[in-house]
Amino acid sequence: MPNFDFLNKSADALWRRIPGRRGQKIALVLLAALFVGLLVFLGEATKPWDGKIAARIAEGRNLRVRDYIVIGSWWAALANAGLCFLLLLTSRWWVCLDDPSPAGSVWLDVSGQQKRVWWMVATAAMGLCLLLSWPRMFLSLWGDEDYSLRQVILGDYRVAADGGVTLKRLTLAENLWTYKGPNNHFLFTVPARFCNDLWARFFREGGAEFNEFALRIPALLAGLLSLPALGLLMARMGFARAGLIAMLFMALHPWHMKYASEARGYSMVLLFAALACFCLLEAWRTARWRWWLGFAFSNFGAMYAYPAALYLAVSLGLAAAVGIFVSRASARTTWTQVVRLAVAGLLSAMLYLQLVLPTLPQMLLWLKRDRARGVVDAAWLQDFWGWLSAGMAWNPWGEGNPLAHSVGGLAPTSPVFFWFLAVGVPALAVLGLLRMLASGRAGALIALAFLLAPALAVAQAVKTGNLLYVWYLIYALPAFVAWVALGIDGAGAALARQHPRLGQYASVAAFVIFLALYLPATQTQRSTLRQYPVEPQRDSVLLTRPTLDPHDPVQKTVLTGTVTFGAEMYDPLARAVLTMPELEGLMSEADRAGCPLFMNFGSEGFARATAPEVVNTIEHSGRFDLVRRLHGLDVQNTRVVYRYAPVSGGQ
Repeated sequence: MPNFDFLNKSADALWRRIPGRRGQKIALVLLAALFVGLLVFLGEATKPWDGKIAARIAEGRNLRVRDYIVIGSWWAALANAGLCFLLLLTSRWWVCLDDPSPAGSVWLDVSGQQKRVWWMVATAAMGLCLLLSWPRMFLSLWGDEDYSLRQVILGDYRVAADGGVTLKRLTLAENLWTYKGPNNHFLFTVPARFCNDLWARFFREGGAEFNEFALRIPALLAGLLSLPALGLLMARMGFARAGLIAMLFMALHPWHMKYASEARGYSMVLLFAALACFCLLEAWRTARWRWWLGFAFSNFGAMYAYPAALYLAVSLGLAAAVGIFVSRASARTTWTQVVRLAVAGLLSAMLYLQLVLPTLPQMLLWLKRDRARGVVDAAWLQDFWGWLSAGMAWNPWGEGNPLAHSVGGLAPTSPVFFWFLAVGVPALAVLGLLRMLASGRAGALIALAFLLAPALAVAQAVKTGNLLYVWYLIYALPAFVAWVALGIDGAGAALARQHPRLGQYASVAAFVIFLALYLPATQTQRSTLRQYPVEPQRDSVLLTRPTLDPHDPVQKTVLTGTVTFGAEMYDPLARAVLTMPELEGLMSEADRAGCPLFMNFGSEGFARATAPEVVNTIEHSGRFDLVRRLHGLDVQNTRVVYRYAPVSGGQ
């Protein structure tokens, strides 16, 4: 029988030579294993200068996604191998640092009775969010969701010459590393693909190859979890009662309701923003590795779910560093905090680099394209405030659209609600912000970080002149909700210093009064979001085709065309019509076949600017009849359906 004593003794001697305690030794072994794995990958993987890739570059041809994966993954691995080596080389200065504080961590820092109340309210808030968001889970996809589904989640339909339709499915690599525009919210994409695949495996019975509910499940789960995450954060900051108000308020907020039931990654940003702040508070307090790693990887999660969350990550990172140096801690504790923040940030940056670098050249190509231009003016700031406070635009829009709600639109019909949203809610938010700023260094730094992040995004938009959609700043919502909740709780908190029970009653009464005004002021918007899709793509296609199954032979008995904002995933057979010869050709085909022809497109204004002669013919020639105008929840999301009325013959 072989004798392994020598190997055992050698392994034991090597283990003893690794510095640190058991957990620290394991971390170093894992880091060394990662370094070796990266070196093996660098040696075995296809190189960026591979002949085929080099030939495509030399010939001036566009690179494929798999080419970007090869190039980006190899260079990211090289950079990460260097960073791993640096961490291993400097391990003696960071791995053996002991925790400077024996302080433990308590997830929910409230007493037993209060803890039961907290969990009851958290459960109620999640149930309310689920109830409000549930109907939206089944509504039609809108343009951005449709684009994400086609380009980065599932794949695109291909139409053969005989009218047959096949789905060109995306691979997992394409899910992770395709970036044709800003609609790949990476951390959302793969779970959405997984949920849709589960639906297709167990529930699909023919028809369309996607399901709106399945695609939106990851967003709903993140939206639900963002509520207790915000409550935990506020409890950790010492505002447990205000945290209860914040959870219920955010569950009722139309903006939160919208993104908790939309196939995008924004609700994940809301979740990770709260988690990052919670971990930061614990890291400042205890200096433990788990919290610095939690802070760093929560920022990673927010950025990987939505790249423009970079502004929030940078702001919180600055707050983290400043918080260390203004803490008046000992030099040893300060050094430990700085090192752990740096190492945790470096580890999360390594993961982000490995996952995102293959998409960077694609991002740069997109940034070079002509992009929508816009200005950040007073009207934009008003609309941003409207969405932040009431989940709808401030300025009236969409004349003639019964779904076009706005805060300004309340002024002539409901002046009490208008002035409540225009003056009352801002006053509460300012009061709450002042309370957070006065709560101590930690609260002040987090508040300032949430003020800085949108300011950086706005400054960048002003400098470049690029269009900044208000929802790009969705990460400001948790802070705003927290500030309003602190404002509502202000009187109760003041009374509670002398009369604790009276303070509780005052807070409850203030919140009831707030709800008595806020709920009716925003009810129309909530009701609209629950009943109507942002863009009625599916609804418009059902006006033109007998079924949504693209493989059904009956589809060949109908012709459809589109000018702009097509509904590709619902109607892959629709023809793009941008010129008069294309329109006349489609009309002639309908005449010859004797089948109906429909034109289905969105954003009439953009369509007129893109194909003025085509749209003028459809609208004013008398050769097309308007079937229906289907209103959307933004200017470009209203769709129109016309039916061709041939002069003679046909149908």
